[in-house]
Amino acid sequence: MRNIIFIVTFTAIASISCSRSEVETKTFNLAETKEYNNGQYLTLQFQQKDFSKAVSLNGVKLGLGELLGQPNKILFQNSKLIITDTDPKNMIQVIDPLSLKSEKSLGIKGFGPMEMMSTWTLSRGSRNSEFWIFDIQQQRLNFFDQLSDQKSPILQIPTKSDSSKSFYSVTKSSDTTFIGISRDGQAIFSEFDTSGGFINGFGNLVDFYSKKDAQQRLSYQKAVQQRLLAQLFQGQLYNDTSLRYFVLLSLSVNAIHILDLETTKIVRITGPGPSTEPNYTVNTGGGMPALYFDPTSSRYTYLYGFVSDSSFWFLYSGNVWDGNPAGAYFGTEIFEFKIDGTPSTSYQLDIPIKAFTVDTTKKIIYGLTTDEDQDVAMFKY
Repeated sequence: MRNIIFIVTFTAIASISCSRSEVETKTFNLAETKEYNNGQYLTLQFQQKDFSKAVSLNGVKLGLGELLGQPNKILFQNSKLIITDTDPKNMIQVIDPLSLKSEKSLGIKGFGPMEMMSTWTLSRGSRNSEFWIFDIQQQRLNFFDQLSDQKSPILQIPTKSDSSKSFYSVTKSSDTTFIGISRDGQAIFSEFDTSGGFINGFGNLVDFYSKKDAQQRLSYQKAVQQRLLAQLFQGQLYNDTSLRYFVLLSLSVNAIHILDLETTKIVRITGPGPSTEPNYTVNTGGGMPALYFDPTSSRYTYLYGFVSDSSFWFLYSGNVWDGNPAGAYFGTEIFEFKIDGTPSTSYQLDIPIKAFTVDTTKKIIYGLTTDEDQDVAMFKY
């Protein structure tokens, strides 16, 4: 199964000779393949009708509201639910989904050593009980283990060596390296070591624009174009437990980028429908140019993701950004894709959620609800 992306990509090269053309397949359009500095892009475009199955799921709330404050991330791992929260008393909770009891509370809020100010990303480790939290405010990656009773991180790693390199999201890629989404946009995915030293970059968002188009839309030198595109496509980073696949889900553009670290290939999935971007202007008032999104027409696209051994799962919103994230930051549709990027199943949920995780053994989706009494909803699929 791990070789499917390679097979699809290689076949596509033989079919279209790296030219821009549309190739019909059974479930999606193969829009383009082309080379980049040390790998290859494969671009796929899908529609709602391309999913082989569409399933409606009815959820049941678990009644965990008393344990939660303002939860923002969730992960099913080692038969437990790991839930991060903005509540400083319960930054990270390990909850048993059967007894519905909190087994331990982890994380200490603060700016000091082995403390955190935010739980920006929650990602899986290579071992069943480990997970990583990226603190975007302090640009530090924090390692936890469910089996440990230590409340503070077991390990804390600064992810930048100087002020010129900072990240939107970071996760582990090996015992000595990490993958991040850099704010400078010099690569879609950046790999660095534990000292913050840059190792390698994979792909570049500028490659998806013609030179003329990039100049018209972002009339700045390439370095600034890269930074603006990184802001445009920013989102959460996800990985599988084998640390082979890394996924960037864009919040404002209906685009997904999947890096196969073993082959260095990047699959770009756009949809539903053609790639769309929010209306924006470039604000230069603060010195460094930055994007300003029009709140009356911008839409949330991909809110959250999960990577299993055989599938990618993505929570899609499509809701208009009305200036109040609480009013639009939710979704009722989860798209499941096979490892090769083929659309598999579309799940329609009867309860809006903002984040989710999957127990693939018992076939259960757990989602963080968005109502006033925030809870965890369970959907059996």
